[in-house]
Parts: sequence; structure tokens; C-alpha cells
Amino acid sequence: MRNPITIIMYHSVNNLPDLCTITPTTFYRQIEFVHRHFSIIRLKDVKEAMTDQDSSRKVVITFDDAFSDFNDFVFPTLEEFKMPSTVFVPTGFIGKFNDWDFPFDKCHKKSVMNAFQLKELNETKLVDFGSHSVDHMKMSNLPLKEMRRQASVSKSTLEDLLSTSVTMFAYPYGRLGEFSTLTSQILSESGYEIGVTNHWGTRNSQRDILCLRRISLREKDSRRTIRAKIEGLYDGIALLKARMMFGLRSLKRT
Repeated sequence: MRNPITIIMYHSVNNLPDLCTITPTTFYRQIEFVHRHFSIIRLKDVKEAMTDQDSSRKVVITFDDAFSDFNDFVFPTLEEFKMPSTVFVPTGFIGKFNDWDFPFDKCHKKSVMNAFQLKELNETKLVDFGSHSVDHMKMSNLPLKEMRRQASVSKSTLEDLLSTSVTMFAYPYGRLGEFSTLTSQILSESGYEIGVTNHWGTRNSQRDILCLRRISLREKDSRRTIRAKIEGLYDGIALLKARMMFGLRSLKRT
């Protein structure tokens, strides 16, 4: 691709690692490596970066769920390296907990940042905010009216709270099959300009601006693995796994 852009997705950083969490020491090591070897841009600037004359790979840092440990362990590291990031907020859980994770028993109980913490981070100008829906629900499973509500109410809630325009959306769960042309249309109608999924990949273009792909980094990833993931060497394997899982889910529904 002429202007390759890799979007990294994190969730939580603390000393109780699980499927959604890495430790602060590991996070620092990863961010230090990324900062040293790649150009970092804001998610809201990806459209311009896709047509920029500079064709080197760019990296975007994003966080889903707006967990409180962002304040404790993430922001100090990002501030040290002067790295911008985008945090996606499930607005119905502001100041509450990650109830959506409990049925799956995959993550520890975690608090979501409260209104004061969100406003304080917004004032730093180093953190941008986007919507993660109201109730952290799979958009593709919802009736059209509820789909619109999840997109529009979360947007207006954040805009009222932060006194700024909110034009970015992260699909809850967001795997292959959990977003579509219809969900992209709903996002566009609701005033969003950028959407990100959990569908693995580094091949992003303006055509897919409302369903961009992301990658994730794990606790035990070596520097070599981190570079390989960012540069797209894992894309083929991840796509095959995603299609296999999507096929299995489709079979279960029939």
C-alpha cells in the first residue's frame, strides 16, 4: 500500500493480566519500541495520512472501554513519549464497571473512568475520544432503531461532556461479521467520520474508513513479533482464523 497505516488496539493495562490486559512493564516496553521505530499519528488524522506524500508506515494507538487504569498506567507512559492516543468510551458505563465482560469470564472486574477523569484527560490535548456505543452491544445484532440509538446517543453524551466534536466510533467486539455496509451507513448518518473494528489487519484505505482494521499486541510479544505484526506479516494468518471462526458461527446459527 502506498501509505500503510497500522492501528494498534489495547484494552487494559494493569498488574492483573488476562485476555484483555497487559502489565505496565510490558506496555512501557512496547510503546518505547513503537516510538523508536515508527511514526505515530492521531486516529482522527488517518484520512489525511492516507493521501500524504510521506509513504512511510504510520502507527495509531487506540484503547477500547476507557478503563480507569488508563489514568494510572497508560497516560504517564504516553505523556513521557508525547504519543497521542484515542480512547473509546461505552457511555452507559461511565463511572461504572465492565459488566459486559462478566458473562464470558475472560476479564477481571474493572472500573470505567468517570466523567471527571474523562474531562481531565481531554484537557491534556494528548488524548482524543470516540464512542464505543452506549451499552457495549454488538451493532450487527440490533434492530435498526436501536442501532441508531447506540451510535447517536453515545456521540451526543460525549460531546456534551467534553464540549468537543466526536467523530470516531469503535465497534464493540467488532469481529468479522459484526459490522457491515449497513452499520457503516448508520455511523455515517449519525455524524461519524471514522470507524474501527477488531478485525485484524494493517491494510487500511479510505474506502474502509468506517470499518478500519486493527491489530493487538500481547504480553509475551518480542520486539521481532511486534515489528512483524505492525508491518503486516501476521495479516494472512489472522484473516484465515477470522474466516474460520466466522464460518463456525454461521453454521451454529443454521
